[in-house]
Amino acid sequence: MKTIYITPLWMSLAVAMSPLAKANEAPQENQPAAAPAVEASNTPAAPATTDATAELQQRFESMNKAIADARTENSNVSGQRDAAVKEAQAIREAKQQLEGQLADLKKQLETSNHEVWQWKDKTKALEQKLGAGEQAYQKLASFRDEMDVAMKEFAVLKNGLAEVRGELQAPAERVALKKQLEEAAAAKAEVAGKLENESKALAESKRQLAASETFGKELKKAFEDLKASAKAQFDALVKAKQEREDVDRTLVATREQLEISINENANVLKAKATVEKNLTAARTELTATQETLAMLQKEAAQLRGTLKPLAVEIQAAKDQTSKATTAIQEASAARDKAEEARAQVEAQLKEVSGQLATAMATQSGLKEQVASKSTEIESLRKKVEEMEAKTANQKPAQEQGQESASR
Repeated sequence: MKTIYITPLWMSLAVAMSPLAKANEAPQENQPAAAPAVEASNTPAAPATTDATAELQQRFESMNKAIADARTENSNVSGQRDAAVKEAQAIREAKQQLEGQLADLKKQLETSNHEVWQWKDKTKALEQKLGAGEQAYQKLASFRDEMDVAMKEFAVLKNGLAEVRGELQAPAERVALKKQLEEAAAAKAEVAGKLENESKALAESKRQLAASETFGKELKKAFEDLKASAKAQFDALVKAKQEREDVDRTLVATREQLEISINENANVLKAKATVEKNLTAARTELTATQETLAMLQKEAAQLRGTLKPLAVEIQAAKDQTSKATTAIQEASAARDKAEEARAQVEAQLKEVSGQLATAMATQSGLKEQVASKSTEIESLRKKVEEMEAKTANQKPAQEQGQESASR
């Protein structure tokens, strides 16, 4: 059973263009029965096989180089992918740490708000204790207005604390804030004690009223101190807000870098898949090329075995080629002569065509002249007929006159 091989197109063309294939396609007629062995040794089949083998070797080397480059690129892509994964892991850990810090700062903000509301409740209790005495009441009313302003400022502080979301990062500032709150609470406790003493003294005379006025001054001074402390706390909150904005910007930049790293990792994975696909295709092509090389080597061995019998056919093909070349040259000479004769005939034809055109023009002029002469002849003929008619009419009259004269 004969095995059928499917070879690539370029190999089929190389085999078809080889001298051995041309010798197989040459005609078999009028060939000599034998040829010397020297002619068989001078045939170009062996160089053609060597060239095909060298070309296949070059293709193998280029494929090996491409495979090595693909492996190098694959290793580089793997290194870049590992670096991107490590960077993404570091960014993820930093994000988790920042989220933990934000949660701690939020808890601290809730604690500060609780302390502020406690201080507000204590202030309301002090206002209730200062309800005796008109002057004290007026002072308490003004103090209440000032406290309303302070509460508005504390509301602004609360909004600022809600905006920064508890991100007071400096532990020293938090300790200072708690210390100030404790001092304010102590001052409030002291004010409460003084207010209680003044409420007992309001039942007495002007001394108690003067004492209440003195206490109002001290309370105003304490309020000024408290207001200054609140302003300092507000400045600290503004600073904390700025720090929180810086942290937000850092988080945004970190998220962008994380997204870029994720996209780069996806691109690296796609490139790796493409390289692996190309490597598989190169391996498949290498296997097919190796099989083709083995087949060509087998065919070359078979061709070497049939080289001597084909020498006779090659020589006959050469003889026929020389004969055909001679016949082609003779045909070319005959064709050149025919071309020259055709050129001469075309020149004569052009000359005759010019003469014919001139004759046609002359003929048309002659036709016009003949038509005009015919018209003139027709008019003369009519005149002659008229004259003949007149002459015929005059002859009977003359004859009658001659007859009458003779009588």
